[in-house]
Amino acid sequence: MPVLQHDLFTNANQYCLDDPAVDEATKRQIRAGQLNVTGRLEQAATSDPHHITAPQSGPHVRIVHRALIRLRNAKPISASESGLPPSECDAFNRMVAELRRGPVISDQELRSGTYGPSTQGLVFTYKKARDIRRTPGSPVDNIVGIQTTKSLDADLLLTDRRALPPRPEPSRRPRDIFIKFSGFGQPAQEGQPDPTTERMFRTTFDTPAYRKTHGELAVITFFGGRQNLDPTARVVRQVQLIRSAAPDGITVITAFSAGGFSAANTAARLTELGIPLHFVGIADGAFFAEHGDIANPDPTQIRLPGHVKTQAALNVFQTFGHRTLKKASVPNQHGIAPGTEWHGALTGLSPREITPANNAVLAGLAALRQRMPLADSDSTLMVRKKTLADPAHIEAVRVGEFENDRIVRRLFVP
Repeated sequence: MPVLQHDLFTNANQYCLDDPAVDEATKRQIRAGQLNVTGRLEQAATSDPHHITAPQSGPHVRIVHRALIRLRNAKPISASESGLPPSECDAFNRMVAELRRGPVISDQELRSGTYGPSTQGLVFTYKKARDIRRTPGSPVDNIVGIQTTKSLDADLLLTDRRALPPRPEPSRRPRDIFIKFSGFGQPAQEGQPDPTTERMFRTTFDTPAYRKTHGELAVITFFGGRQNLDPTARVVRQVQLIRSAAPDGITVITAFSAGGFSAANTAARLTELGIPLHFVGIADGAFFAEHGDIANPDPTQIRLPGHVKTQAALNVFQTFGHRTLKKASVPNQHGIAPGTEWHGALTGLSPREITPANNAVLAGLAALRQRMPLADSDSTLMVRKKTLADPAHIEAVRVGEFENDRIVRRLFVP
């Protein structure tokens, strides 16, 4: 059932076809059914990842422009004609007055249908007047998301002197969030979405039985990254948007290998925002001395990017692999070859170390190292990485992923 009700939104395709500011190529796409502007606006009103913001452009932005201009030019409403309480009429009239004092959308942005600085400024003015925030404590932003699109729709109905129709109460069904940071992939994938993992998880858990008791399962999957490739900010933003509309539900973060830092960073940022975490599971997260990750080399302790608070956690790791990569000719503060992946304990996350004493694969690797000629020579460094460190890491990831999967399967049930 569509959420939006005002004609400007529900008949957006026709408005664009009649609009001289919309280019002919776009109109041909609309006529051919290749572009559905109404559908795009409906997505903004119902789906967190489809908010409208800079630097987007297109006919859907043009409709947002038209909505804001209509509201800025709206006449005052009264309680007698609208059927609303006087306080709500006053709030509507103040919003209109604020829009009139706000920035004017530039001619260039109007012609090109661009979500540029002047559009951002007027959206901010509207959201501030209507006090639209992601959460009660969040600052006002300049993005048209679920709340803003619905609010524009309701206010447009009032400009037409139409009483607001009754809306159903929002569902209180929980909406669960699953976040996964993968660690194996091509370098070009670092920090990018991981659609394969998302599809696999949805196929397994987002079932008809699950939907009977839960809202749509939110699945957020990326390859891990560092510095400007770290996807943490994008993930945190998505979680904030989801939880602002659906506060109930569990939030789970898992990761393996190079996804470990992004998982820890995301968990720390969500903890900082007060968003509850129900499980954080990391399978042999890969960290680096060059990034300042090593709090202590022996026993290995990884420095977290911030405090993490979660109901349950599991950090499966091994240190055998990186300890085999000693390098004497170019020593550093830890005596390990530069660029080596480190694995170890993470403060506050329940540790489970895989060692030759408790794992058959690592026991076999340890025996192989004993038989290896020149096992401590710099000349065998690459051989040690390929035959000892990499297999040890793969085994710890396998064990950690298996344990995380067991816990996740218990959490994501109808």
